[in-house]
Amino acid sequence: MQVKDFMATDVVTAKPGDTVAAVAKVMSEKRVSGLPVVDDDGALVGVVSEGDLLSRTELGRDAPRSWWLGLLGRSETPEAYMRAHGQTVADVMTREVETIAPGAGVAALARKLEKNGVKRLPVVDRGQLVGVVSRADVVRALASMQPEATPTAADDTEIRNQVIALLNKEAALAGCQATVIVNDGVVELWGLATDEASAEACRVAAAGVAGVKEVENHMALFPSSHYS
Repeated sequence: MQVKDFMATDVVTAKPGDTVAAVAKVMSEKRVSGLPVVDDDGALVGVVSEGDLLSRTELGRDAPRSWWLGLLGRSETPEAYMRAHGQTVADVMTREVETIAPGAGVAALARKLEKNGVKRLPVVDRGQLVGVVSRADVVRALASMQPEATPTAADDTEIRNQVIALLNKEAALAGCQATVIVNDGVVELWGLATDEASAEACRVAAAGVAGVKEVENHMALFPSSHYS
């Protein structure tokens, strides 16, 4: 599944020449925390958000004064002054904007949202804004994904071989010493694990093998004397 399959395309936008007051009203009415800013050709040129409006002089919240600027006799940066006193979107908007391509996958989108600490990203195709995608959209996309059909051809012996091979292959599963029993697609894990997380990781690994219907995890923890 790609971003274009679940992004919102009916996007409310702002123009660089819109007034701050007008944009604040739109954000309030639409109950959104930010708007993409596009030019007359539909190209994304920035984003205006609640954060860009928090230092407005109308709110009595001038930008905070940095101690080093105070030592230099300056009360604020030119950028901060613009945000506090500017009258148009172009004056206050954020110009360097993280975007995502419509052909990007769900995993790539989730990583970018997490890395940049944002709730939504503009979707841009060759410079043109084509949509917006949010964390909520990612959750809905994941919920709509159907698990791959479980093959019916795999018999118990093949399932057991695959589970054992997986447990021996993955370094993250080295904390398990498991005996694997498979009966009619139900996997039983018996043995010892270094900790609860290792035991659970082995269960998750076994559950992901094709043909597995259920995993019964009977793994116990190594006795404390094992480490002494």
